Amino acid sequence: MARAMTADEFQRMLTQLTGAPPPGTVPKDEPQNFFEQGQASLQAQEQMNQKLNSLSDFMNHYINNTDAELKQEFKRLGLSVYESLVDTDRMLAAKKLNVMSEMDGYVDEILKYNNGQSTFASQGFERKSFDVFVKTNKVSAKGVPLDQTYQYIPKSIPEAHMKFDGKLFNLKQGDSKISAKSFHDIEKIALKGGEYSDELSAFRKIKQHIDKKELPSNVIFKARKW
Repeated sequence: MARAMTADEFQRMLTQLTGAPPPGTVPKDEPQNFFEQGQASLQAQEQMNQKLNSLSDFMNHYINNTDAELKQEFKRLGLSVYESLVDTDRMLAAKKLNVMSEMDGYVDEILKYNNGQSTFASQGFERKSFDVFVKTNKVSAKGVPLDQTYQYIPKSIPEAHMKFDGKLFNLKQGDSKISAKSFHDIEKIALKGGEYSDELSAFRKIKQHIDKKELPSNVIFKARKW
């Protein structure tokens, strides 16, 4: 039987994952001018997003399941096509199951939305579709977004961050990175859920059935090359 984690060990784990200073730590000096403050704020936000994604992975209850249990859960959800993923990328398999476990919550959000009980966006974000919220942090002189953050329903789909590096528009989401030459191309990818486009597409099919007052059909994912 695994040994229970002590309070001190848990505190150290949170410190490593979130970057939060342990109790009693004296914070470093703050940036002195406005420019330094702005740069420090953007860097701190990006680092925190990465840390929160890591914490989210750690808290995923599928992480501790056996390979057989993961495969059985894919079968139960009608996603047998993903069983082999357990053998090639166990962490990704657990992430996908974690997303699909929010199916009931997604349906609840649809019903609330259709009854005028809209989910409020986080501060600075605007709703681009039912399940995608976008925050624009920086634009070019012509008004083209150069720095954006995307949040999704369900919450288990990792937040995505798009940033232009002078040549390419790069979309970072968890451990993955997708690049495109135009904002239009990278925006299409981001609005579809980034690396989780299959999952978000499956959720959206549920919404289509509910909006049309049809009974949902079994969710089938198309196979993806890993």
